[in-house]
Amino acid sequence: MYGLNKKYYNGVVGLVILVLNCFPLFGQDQNDSFQKTYIKVATELTHSQPAEALRIADSLYQNSTDQQHKLSALMLSANVFYRIHDLKEAFHYAKRAERIAKEVKNYDWQIRIHGFYSSLYREIGFYDEGFKHLEIVSNLSTKLKDSRQKTLVEMLNAQAKAYFLFIQGEENQVLEVLTQAQTLYPKMKELSVGRYHIANSEELMGRIYLNKKDYDKSKTVYQKALSYLDEYDNANYPIYGYIYIGMMVLQLEQSDLEKAKEYLEKAKTIVEKNNVTDLKLFYNKHVLSYFQAVEDWESYRDTQNLIIQLEAESDREKKLMYASLFGDIQQRQTSTQQQRNIFLASGIGLFMMIIGVLIYYRKRNKNKRKYVEQILNEVDLLKKAKPKSIKKANNTHENTSSELGIAQDTLQRILESLEDFEKDTVYLHENTNAMTIAHYCQTNVRYISQIVNQYKNENVNAYINRLRVTYILKKIKEDPVYRTYKISHLADEAGFSSHSKFSAEFKQIIGMSPSLFITRLVKSEK
Repeated sequence: MYGLNKKYYNGVVGLVILVLNCFPLFGQDQNDSFQKTYIKVATELTHSQPAEALRIADSLYQNSTDQQHKLSALMLSANVFYRIHDLKEAFHYAKRAERIAKEVKNYDWQIRIHGFYSSLYREIGFYDEGFKHLEIVSNLSTKLKDSRQKTLVEMLNAQAKAYFLFIQGEENQVLEVLTQAQTLYPKMKELSVGRYHIANSEELMGRIYLNKKDYDKSKTVYQKALSYLDEYDNANYPIYGYIYIGMMVLQLEQSDLEKAKEYLEKAKTIVEKNNVTDLKLFYNKHVLSYFQAVEDWESYRDTQNLIIQLEAESDREKKLMYASLFGDIQQRQTSTQQQRNIFLASGIGLFMMIIGVLIYYRKRNKNKRKYVEQILNEVDLLKKAKPKSIKKANNTHENTSSELGIAQDTLQRILESLEDFEKDTVYLHENTNAMTIAHYCQTNVRYISQIVNQYKNENVNAYINRLRVTYILKKIKEDPVYRTYKISHLADEAGFSSHSKFSAEFKQIIGMSPSLFITRLVKSEK
């Protein structure tokens, strides 16, 4: 699936990290030497050599006499520590920077720092805390006098909103927000890293157009994103990885395997040069589609195993980030021994609650896995609706014949034809309806409607949709490749007119969405 993965955001986190690492780069108050070193560290070394980035950032701080430079260097270190998931140090440096920003009344930097806090809180799920800092940003932005600074604040706020909407799956709203933000492009181009931020927006738009199968627009905005990056002398920024992966998928969708391989190799180079777990995940999840297209099943299997490892690594990183942030928040809020005691008691209580919740969810997930397995084992039974509460499911043909007014031999012939219809795949055609079934069974629509209602315990549309859903279930059970397909692809193959219609019918019959069902199935087999 090229779109959003609910747990790992399929690369959105990687884009957020790019924004975070470039967030402090829009000041115009720094001299050329400092600025060049600063940009190199923030956009290159932060990703590839974090230890070296920290060393240079510390050197910039120690050798700077200007408070603005010191402030910049501190936030540079904060970003690097964030990148390596040491949130305690990240907050420590950000707080030091915030004190200087307040001291010199630099509202520009105060906005950046609170934006940093907000993004960090958002990534680990502390949304309320993150929104508080966004409100602070909104209040501080009114004090900015420099129009270029206001422009970048508006741009970053638009991107922050877009990423949040993207995580929620609101792709049309993302396009609206980013399209409105395009009015800021002329002024953004005047800033030192303005084109870099524009490229971030264009990449996200390209991804959404690709999801919508609007290949022309997708190609156009991906190429625009690359053009905005042309002025930078380093072609190894992580954003290139996301763009090349998108271009690879675009070529696969258009069956150009040779061109797809070219972009795959480019993306691979970027991934190898940047130690970014989310970028690795994003790359490997989409390279599966290439291996499937070229039928390289050995590489396909190896990549699946690598994805499992990367997801586990991503889980560990996020847990460490959560633990680091949680501990730091509590430490900063504790100022007296009494508060420490309260915190200790609360911590123990919270720990026990977490343990209880984990046990509960582990048990619940185990039951859900059993449910998934049971569904697959009984897939053939699902072709039949539950018996009606009023009429017995095993009515004799004689009684039904009399009730429906259909001759016994005609009824028997239609029932046998329906069994043949269920074994066939005519129902996978999008336009299949009661008339189609009537034609297949060589009878009329009224008889089909009555018989399906009486013997299948549902109306004709529900009957057709049930056959379609169970067809896909059987494919998912028997062919692991189907578990990697987009939901929209499964919907098309099953004959549904839309992704949403398929998901709704699947959930109605199975009790959960198709994406959740596949996710739990994959987990149950690990």
